[in-house]
Amino acid sequence: MKLESFAARPRSLCCMFCRNTSLAESVEPDPSATNVRVIAATNRDLQAAIAASTFRSDLFYRLNVFRSRVPPLRERREDIPVLVEYFIDRYARKAGKNIRGVNKKSLELLQSYPWPGNIRELQNVIERR
Repeated sequence: MKLESFAARPRSLCCMFCRNTSLAESVEPDPSATNVRVIAATNRDLQAAIAASTFRSDLFYRLNVFRSRVPPLRERREDIPVLVEYFIDRYARKAGKNIRGVNKKSLELLQSYPWPGNIRELQNVIERR
């Protein structure tokens, strides 16, 4: 479930989910212990969304326990060769083909592209080829 869609749920349900220590506690009278971690990601500026009243601050502070910023692919071009190798291997196996890699000129071309669609765009380009 996307964070945006979760935040659009009724406030009581969101708070109950974030507050309870077991998922079963939310729906069953006799819960068994469950260890749940919520990993939420968004490309929205949530501080601005809170200021605009389009995202609830209480939900933000419940979810904002550990922040990790992953820069876009255009800011970490050194990762592209590793990702290309991974995706080539993944889709070659899926297709039953033996592909050894990509030539230097193609790799330079991939590294020079700005990747506005980020890793998903790179993944789709490799899968189509």
